[in-house]
Amino acid sequence: MTFAPVAAQDSWVQTDTLTTIHRLQVAAGMRSGTMEIFLRSGCEQISVRNLASCLKHLTWVAMLLLAPGVDRACAREQASSGFHPDRQRPIFERFGTRSARLLIQKKELRVLLQERGRTLAEISLPELMVQVNSFSFVVGSRVAVLGMVNGNVHMVAIIDFGERKLTDRFLCYEPVLSGNRRYLAFIQFFPPHFVEGASFIYRIYDFQKSPQANRPSWASLDDIVHAGSVVYPRENVDARERNTQIPESDIHTLNSGTLFWSPKSERLAFADKHQGEVSLVVVQVTEGEPTVRTWVRLLRKSEVCLSEKAECEFMVSAIGFDHARVSVTLRPFDPSSEIRRSLEFSF
Repeated sequence: MTFAPVAAQDSWVQTDTLTTIHRLQVAAGMRSGTMEIFLRSGCEQISVRNLASCLKHLTWVAMLLLAPGVDRACAREQASSGFHPDRQRPIFERFGTRSARLLIQKKELRVLLQERGRTLAEISLPELMVQVNSFSFVVGSRVAVLGMVNGNVHMVAIIDFGERKLTDRFLCYEPVLSGNRRYLAFIQFFPPHFVEGASFIYRIYDFQKSPQANRPSWASLDDIVHAGSVVYPRENVDARERNTQIPESDIHTLNSGTLFWSPKSERLAFADKHQGEVSLVVVQVTEGEPTVRTWVRLLRKSEVCLSEKAECEFMVSAIGFDHARVSVTLRPFDPSSEIRRSLEFSF
């Protein structure tokens, strides 16, 4: 995931902050005598209804339209993220006598629930979810639907098979299901643009719990951001678990590309970057309750870099588990940098 800095959002843009603006096209239309200006990106669409306040910004819009390379940038993002809602692939999942199948009806995404071939219900997915990546039958007689809102933002929808209804949904980044299909690890959502000081908060959703039990005491079921329990970090998590407008010295970012579950789902591991340093983080998950206890090991440049190059930068490309040991595979950002390709730790 990449989050390029974008200028502060102007008050005239009436848009959902989820929108990623890479390519803007201006089209005018009449509806009930009212002029509408549509600002359409190559990945999403937003609309501005107040023409009078919009006119003074048309020069700004034209400059964006003429910016070189934006079409290619959007194409690269879609290709790298696997975001192709216009080419939605068929999704079907079976568990015992139960099955879930994706239906597309006039661009509306629905889930067909069947048992022993008999139709039980058709469940509409949230409008924000424009692409479905997978279905998974998880614990608690539920179906976890992992999908996407745009090329960066993921959305999780949870269907209770027994109650035959959608019971929860939330936004996130990098969702990864545990092998025992009880937990979902992910990064808490923040707007990918128009915000400053965005920091990563890592969370775990427990499918065995109710949707309300997967929320902080102060959050309602309408909250589509603060789902699951925070497992890391602790130092920049306040009472409302804020992850934007964070001071530069407190910002955390993912350094391992994704999150890794151990084969038995009792451990979650990832690499986090904070104040220029990379740390291996291992979260122990005990029966019943994801333990907030974490084991953090700084990956010092002195033990990773084989030369004294000041620009020796690296990332964790894989994490493996073996009983009480964790191994990490490393990759340099600069191919010419000499680094150790793997390290192993006991915890």
